[in-house]
Amino acid sequence: MRSRCARAALAAALLVLGCTAAALALFAMTLHPADARILGRCAPTDAEAAGLRAASELLLLAALAQVLAAAAALLLPSAPAAAFFAYAVGWLTAYRAMDVVWMLVACHGRVHGALAFHFWFLYAVLLAALLAGCFVATR
Repeated sequence: MRSRCARAALAAALLVLGCTAAALALFAMTLHPADARILGRCAPTDAEAAGLRAASELLLLAALAQVLAAAAALLLPSAPAAAFFAYAVGWLTAYRAMDVVWMLVACHGRVHGALAFHFWFLYAVLLAALLAGCFVATR
């Protein structure tokens, strides 16, 4: 019973994170290169803007798959395989999301100073959260 509640909580968290990743993808896809200066002092080149849109499309697809897998895990709380599948799709979404975040904060492929520290800190926290989810999904 306790592991079923933990898997349901993991599925709910994955559902929310999938929706958040979809919002990030939509934001990055619709960001006009002329408006990109709100993210920093450096405007992206046309190739970088096209790469961001392509990466955002992949993130949107991964996020939608994660939302569907998490919804299935919520509907089937007694099936550990459903929670594990949603968790596995979460890894793909996290990979795509970090790619998009890097493209948003990088200035011509480079991140310096405090921004670099915060990016890698975000990456470490994301990895720790996904590893903690592994224990919940497999219980």
